[in-house]
Amino acid sequence: MASINYTDEADVEHNLVYYQLSSKAIYQSHWNSADTTWNVSIVANDTDKIMENTPLSADLWRNNATLRNIDVYWLEPGGNIRGLTKHHSQGWIDNGVNGKYRTGKMATYAKECDSCYNNNVVVYQNDHLYWLQTQPTWVQQAIANAPIPASDSDLSLKPVYSSDGAKHMVLHMNSKATGNLTQVIWNGAKWASSQTLPTSISTNASIAAFTAGYEDDVAQDFTIQVLTTDPLEVAGRVTLTAYHISTDKWTSARDVAGFEDILDGSPLAANQAGRVYGLVAGADGVPQIAEWAWSADNASYTRMGNLVKHFGL
Repeated sequence: MASINYTDEADVEHNLVYYQLSSKAIYQSHWNSADTTWNVSIVANDTDKIMENTPLSADLWRNNATLRNIDVYWLEPGGNIRGLTKHHSQGWIDNGVNGKYRTGKMATYAKECDSCYNNNVVVYQNDHLYWLQTQPTWVQQAIANAPIPASDSDLSLKPVYSSDGAKHMVLHMNSKATGNLTQVIWNGAKWASSQTLPTSISTNASIAAFTAGYEDDVAQDFTIQVLTTDPLEVAGRVTLTAYHISTDKWTSARDVAGFEDILDGSPLAANQAGRVYGLVAGADGVPQIAEWAWSADNASYTRMGNLVKHFGL
């Protein structure tokens, strides 16, 4: 799964979720705060070019208050990256990355706000970490200073908001060397530093993250929230690894309240609105996508309900 969000020129909030059905087709569910319903549409149904159980990633580029682009990425059956882009209200078209690079998991980023790093980025792993940047050239580069990710490690890439000139990104993954959740930071000019976080995860754990507040404003209590599910974890359905600038420390907590109904090892997605998505058991036994909302006031997660039922998920 993947998720993005934005607020439009009328101050209407939008949450979008991307997922694959059992048919291998990729769908979008789109909610907005004006009509508060989930509207479903197809992103890609050329299923001969879509890997079964493909990883997914999505990002949003903000042109201005009224215009934005959306990118969605997945893998072909052979493991090569494919991507489509949607310009404003137009249809989905090839974004130029199709079939060029082979990977296991990936994470993507675009300039979604004025306080965000100005680039389009795809980070992926193929023994080591690599990244592509700037449409339409998509130049591949190795991330030389980063730890080697664990085989098939999930990846998450999010903005770090700053009011000064430096615009950062933060990448989360599982390190091959430590087996721990690991953070790698883009400092606006290069991939500059990495940090081992206090959470041990398996190689195929799901990772979803978001940031809130500005890193140079202590009053906002800037935070990084990293959520993981682990199919090898017997107890504790969701683990939260969190940083708060007020304490300048990372904490790790298993079995986070609010996620009691999430399926063990569920895939996860999160967006910058603090919305988290995962799978729960439906009444008929078919898994359904559920939504949780993060509250900055008490740092808690509340289940908001299920998305519209998706047959064959």
